[in-house]
Amino acid sequence: MNAVPPFMNHHKLMISTLSPVHMGCAEDYEPTNYVLDEDVLYAFDTIGLASILTGDEHRRLATLVKQPGELLSMQQFIYGLRDRLAGIASHTVAVAPAVAEKYHNSIGRVVQRERS
Repeated sequence: MNAVPPFMNHHKLMISTLSPVHMGCAEDYEPTNYVLDEDVLYAFDTIGLASILTGDEHRRLATLVKQPGELLSMQQFIYGLRDRLAGIASHTVAVAPAVAEKYHNSIGRVVQRERS
């Protein structure tokens, strides 16, 4: 007889919390440490990014980080490197088509503005 280990049993529970509950996977994606190509997210680290840049690209990135709105410019710059960044990704994650479409439509643009 094959007994099911206790941790494999399923139980339906109803809970009520006293405060907000965060349920996450302990993965954080900084805007400059990933790029989407079609509907796949490619995560990479800063050292990986630096390793694929040419001398001119290093200088361009150094200029971008000093400008106003640098995050949007850097995001657009990184998006332009997506083919090479896919090759050095530490991991990939499939994303929903609607998420990918929103990402591709907002590269380098402010997508949230306060009313006033």
